[in-house]
Amino acid sequence: MARILFLLDTQARQRLWRVLAVSIGMGLADMAAVLSIAPFLMVAASPQNALGNPMLAGLRDALGIGGETGFLVLLALASLGMLTAAIVFRIWGFTYLRGFVRGQSVSLASRLVSRYMRAPLDTRLRRHSAELVSNIQSEVERVVNGVMMNAVRLLTALSTALSLAVMLVVVEPRAALTMGLLLGLGYGAIFAAVRGPMRRVGDARMGATRETARLLSEALSGSREVKLYGMERSYLERFEEAFRRRAEATTTADLLRDIPKSVLEVLTFGTMILIVIWTLAEQGEGSSALPVVALYAFAAARLFPALQRIYASAAALRGDLPAVDELHADLAAVEGVDLSDALAVEGLPLEEALELRGVGYDYPDGQRQLIRDLDLRVPAKRIVGLVGATGAGKSTILDMLTGLIRPDSGGLYVDGTRITPENLARWRRSVAYVPQDSCMIEGSIGDNIRFGFAPGTDAAEALRRAGCFAGLDGLIAELPRGYDTPLGERGQSLSVGQRQRIGIARAIYRDPALLVLDESTSALDTISEAELTAAVQALRGRTTVVIVAHRLSSVRHCDLIYLIGAGRVLEQGRYDELTGRDSKFHAFHRAGT
Repeated sequence: MARILFLLDTQARQRLWRVLAVSIGMGLADMAAVLSIAPFLMVAASPQNALGNPMLAGLRDALGIGGETGFLVLLALASLGMLTAAIVFRIWGFTYLRGFVRGQSVSLASRLVSRYMRAPLDTRLRRHSAELVSNIQSEVERVVNGVMMNAVRLLTALSTALSLAVMLVVVEPRAALTMGLLLGLGYGAIFAAVRGPMRRVGDARMGATRETARLLSEALSGSREVKLYGMERSYLERFEEAFRRRAEATTTADLLRDIPKSVLEVLTFGTMILIVIWTLAEQGEGSSALPVVALYAFAAARLFPALQRIYASAAALRGDLPAVDELHADLAAVEGVDLSDALAVEGLPLEEALELRGVGYDYPDGQRQLIRDLDLRVPAKRIVGLVGATGAGKSTILDMLTGLIRPDSGGLYVDGTRITPENLARWRRSVAYVPQDSCMIEGSIGDNIRFGFAPGTDAAEALRRAGCFAGLDGLIAELPRGYDTPLGERGQSLSVGQRQRIGIARAIYRDPALLVLDESTSALDTISEAELTAAVQALRGRTTVVIVAHRLSSVRHCDLIYLIGAGRVLEQGRYDELTGRDSKFHAFHRAGT
């Protein structure tokens, strides 16, 4: 229960007393509706004996009704009115409770997305994106519909059952207590038998759901390789197997919920028959027993559905608890930085140098150190290149320079100021990053370049300048709608090189203090790379540029080059300095040429 409460937002936790009050009120309304029939039954069964009751006689006299028939009609109308009021209150109550629970669907999904976006990059990359999507789209619904909604149903059903049980104990203590004992033992035994299987079925369903999401994501995102290597059948068979396991788990969960429920119907009905026989044996078969038997019958009409809901809700809740554990673990994890709007803050200027001082960084699994005691200085408004073998740690260094990951030791400094969680958003506002494969969003070419960023009133001119810098002029001129041309899903209508140019234009559009190019020219042809390299040279003296490249031609004109190996700086200097002597870079250069 504590984990379920944790998943509620603060406002919902403050409103729990209302949920409790409405649930108890629904139970009391059912009890009042059943009790309201008792006077009518007593007068209908034996008017003389009933009117011997001082309360009923006083009520008739107060209303000024002389005849028994008129009083009986009035009692019937009063009972009908009470029953109608109870039903109306129940409809309103369920509407309120459902609205309360459904409101948590948006809140929970939003908090989950927020947590995933706040998580440090290295933590985020350890998990498959399909798993996160499954948590948001599938597990949130399981928690809301399967756990929270069933918890509310369980609460209201318990309130109704307890209210009616108290009423029956007052009317006929021994019979009611006997019935409660029999039903309690029966329900308890059956639920104890299914609670373990329900939990295991819930785990199996969650695992199968994740696997189907992962397989579908891989098959669709890698459609070229899947088709070329003839992997369609393999993916289809694995998808069908995972989906079959999911369907089997769902069916098993339904059976574990429905079959015992049918057994409980027999148990409940049989218990009620025994109570009626008991009552007739105790009070005889005359009219005096009729009101009690009828009261039990009306109570049973309310009690049976409540008992059914108690079992069904408890069983369904048990089956969906694995989803609660999963989301609780994600939401309880240590948060990363706040989701402050980086576009709404003023960026940090970079006038002197960007430095990594004594930084160390371990692999996420903690088995091996990737960066150790690294000192690296990037002079402001200069062009710096990072080269090295694959796995040397270049991209990790870039992630630390941009503030995407935090080093385990040491720190990042901008003009001597250490970057902390308090000023991280300002630093990121000053950075533009071009990866090897730029992310394309659903929208136009202009939307992809702007990427949610608005520089001010000169947006159109800024867009044109960025496109010109990235060499998009020719492409834009060929398109009738220019920058307003829609790209479609992930920009698949464009070539890899064209998508990369859009990514470069996106970075320039932000007018950054630091421009990071991570193998960003690898998808360009030689002529286009040379043109972009010349454009980058024009940024010298205005923007700090850090380039990671395997093609040494991309770093030939850098002001400073760092050779990275095993997470350390092996050598540094200008291109002609490093190639003009017997050095590790010289060997790297010979291998590259």
